[in-house]
Amino acid sequence: MKNNLKTILFYIFFSITVGLIVAGLDFILIKGIEFGSKIRNENLKICLLLLPFSGVLTAHLYKIYGKGSGKGVGYVVEAAGNEEMKIPKRMAIFSIIATWFSHIFGASVAGVGAGIQIGASVSGIVERALGKKLLLDTKQLRSTLISSGIAAAFSGLIGTPIAAIIFSIELLRKNKIEYKSILPRVLASYTTYWSVKYLGINFFRFEIRELPEFDIKTVMVIITSGVIFSVVGYVFSVLLNKLKTDHYLNSLGSEKKIFAVSIILALTLYFAHEGRYSSHGTNLIMNSLYSGEIYWYDWIFKLLASVMSLGVGYQGGEVTPLFSIGASLGFLMGSLFKISIPFLVVLGYCTVFGVASNLLITALVLGVEVFGYSISGYLAVIMLLAHFIRKRLFKI
Repeated sequence: MKNNLKTILFYIFFSITVGLIVAGLDFILIKGIEFGSKIRNENLKICLLLLPFSGVLTAHLYKIYGKGSGKGVGYVVEAAGNEEMKIPKRMAIFSIIATWFSHIFGASVAGVGAGIQIGASVSGIVERALGKKLLLDTKQLRSTLISSGIAAAFSGLIGTPIAAIIFSIELLRKNKIEYKSILPRVLASYTTYWSVKYLGINFFRFEIRELPEFDIKTVMVIITSGVIFSVVGYVFSVLLNKLKTDHYLNSLGSEKKIFAVSIILALTLYFAHEGRYSSHGTNLIMNSLYSGEIYWYDWIFKLLASVMSLGVGYQGGEVTPLFSIGASLGFLMGSLFKISIPFLVVLGYCTVFGVASNLLITALVLGVEVFGYSISGYLAVIMLLAHFIRKRLFKI
């Protein structure tokens, strides 16, 4: 009983501390990305010209000074299941600076990948500090503590605290989950969410005012679109994995690999509408939802640019690019099927992300938090369909 109380008290102090620190770092990351994007937009030609060289510099610094940080989210997931592994203290700082570089020079990445590393790194530092003061062996709590840091970071960047909790569980799904381990995830997630809002960050929200009637046409459109969204999400994950594991490219070494692919990437980003597919892809999301200019091939170029950027080691993560791929594809589907475009944009936004990342429950909850409860029934149907497609057709 005494040990359980001590653990719960540790969880409370740990979660609030991590939540506050991560909120500050999330805020710094967000503001740095905004500033870097402004520099890129004002100096696009120069920034894209320097993209391959910035990639080489990033790869070299990670290789010499990273101490495992270069593995990014993969290292975090591995460390969560291994009590002997420690998250490098420098991982948070490395991921922030590398993500800023990615956005300044035009790589097609987001910021959540960096956020995961921030949350994991901060959780490791706070764990060791509090554990020593309370004379508590925290090794057996490692998975829960890292997961709480991840929930905090996701919540502070996306602004969906419930989805952040689910995300932290799904991402580390191979690790055992205990009911008492939910407490630190909840506390960390909401502490960061409220703190970042207090600092002045406004999170994206969009309410669909008109939904199509649930008739035969709508059902057929959902099924058809669900299959297409799922295939695109699967293609994204396969291409990304192939680029990351390609034997020939990896034999070149990290610096030569990122330089060679970045030349192709920079040329693509410049000549395909001059930087339209750089950075998060929020421009495509906004255009899709608010009837802006969307080309039928937007989702293809965004997919290829994101795969190339992430596949060779640019830091930042894939979450928002996946949102933008799904949104622009949803716009195309809505135009073709003559049905509410925002409706299919939302379904594409969530489904492509859910399938590509294999985080379908997170995608469902996130969709409800961002777009409102009125869409929840449709999202549930399309996520069930996506789950069936992953298991039956793709065998994953």
